[in-house]
Amino acid sequence: MEEIDKIYDFAIIGDGITAGIMKSMAESTKSKYVCFTNGKAAHNRKDPRSLALSTSTIKTFNTLGVKLKAQKVKKMSIYEGGLGSIREKSKLVFDMKDNDGDYLSYIVKRNEILEILGKNVRKGHARKISDILSIKKDNKKIFINMNNGEVISSKLLIFTNKLENKFQKILKLSYREKHYDQHAIVATLLHEKPHKGEASQFFIKGGPFALLPLLSEKKKNLTSLIWTNPSSTAKELIKSPQMIISRLNELCKNKLGLVEIIEGPKSFPLIKYTLNGNSDDRFIFAGDSIRSMHPLLGQGWNQAIRDLAYISDAFMESQRLATEVISVPSFRAYKRIRLIEGLGMVNASDLINNIYESDGTLLKGLRRNAMNIINKVDPVKKLLIKEASGGILKRPSLGKAFSVKKKND
Repeated sequence: MEEIDKIYDFAIIGDGITAGIMKSMAESTKSKYVCFTNGKAAHNRKDPRSLALSTSTIKTFNTLGVKLKAQKVKKMSIYEGGLGSIREKSKLVFDMKDNDGDYLSYIVKRNEILEILGKNVRKGHARKISDILSIKKDNKKIFINMNNGEVISSKLLIFTNKLENKFQKILKLSYREKHYDQHAIVATLLHEKPHKGEASQFFIKGGPFALLPLLSEKKKNLTSLIWTNPSSTAKELIKSPQMIISRLNELCKNKLGLVEIIEGPKSFPLIKYTLNGNSDDRFIFAGDSIRSMHPLLGQGWNQAIRDLAYISDAFMESQRLATEVISVPSFRAYKRIRLIEGLGMVNASDLINNIYESDGTLLKGLRRNAMNIINKVDPVKKLLIKEASGGILKRPSLGKAFSVKKKND
């Protein structure tokens, strides 16, 4: 058997989409990598979750040669009330014209992304996360000591999932957490009326109610549901799918017509967290390893892709300059700007959730007036779309970097 090379450009710890994209980026830059997984199945065809991908995220996928079948969103409407028999109190509408004619977002089933990544990405040198005994480092490398005595050396170590307790202890890091006492109920809906490529979010008592349009299958109208409820309410609803269907038909009769659930429902607790503490530059944290946010802005996974785009830019720049990744300007930008951007998005989603949970008269008036004012000011709407589609501070040049790499190859 051929001896495995145990010296890598970087090691990836984690499962899921973020880890899969990081592997794809590694292969595109022809970097040597090793991955550590927990051995869970790559995808579940019955998983009802969908992701609203930004324009920047879609471009990243295309650059990596990952082609997704996505429902393009032409219009995004945000309401306070306005669902079923609940009176509409304020409204904010984003249209393609507010985004220079580009689509607002792209809706893709989560399991379909995982399935495509599983086909496009080679297995690589895989190890089990549970077999990691300890992690040490010197000035140039990281050393991962395995239970079987094997020592794996890597220039960088990238975490893509929330750190297990043993890694928090090893790296002397911790999380600042906030539990919302809310659960998100997710499901795929089959309905009578066409969605016309419009995504909708309704702020109602209990939490936001989001409808994300999906591609039609065999001329069937499909929509992805993300419905936030207090945890106690969600637990009661999830015990009785028929109760959920009855409630959905009350709420969605005007928007979607008759509704039935064809995937799900499933329920997930909602939590906000950020990673605290300082670590060596050779330890990199992306996606769920560094933050989790309320889903009402639909930005959690787009933020993870922005992390990876910065990291990939740094790899390309280090190859061009023939120097270490941690020394190039793109990497410094990642460490500095992404901290600001990511934390800002976490806190923004938390603030908006708090505002809409409040029953105070002052906040009620503030949110209604703010939505109505923003709806009338095009420059503000364009600014919000720009941030959602890729960021205001800086946009990594991933596409340009890879196109140069491929041309040189």
